[in-house]
Amino acid sequence: MALADLVVSATGSRAIGIEHLQLLREGAVLAGATSSDDEFDLAELHNPAVGFTGTEVIPGVAH
Repeated sequence: MALADLVVSATGSRAIGIEHLQLLREGAVLAGATSSDDEFDLAELHNPAVGFTGTEVIPGVAH
């Protein structure tokens, strides 16, 4: 994941945890292709201690 520009998950369950998110390089794009909103550990992703910085492009979509 450290080399990925785009990470897509379509499992319908928590597939990408904080241990994976911390491996992402700056500028990587996360995409979830399911009807659920728990593909990624969003609570940890938005934790200020984790250091995620993003811009909400449209409601529910951060860049």
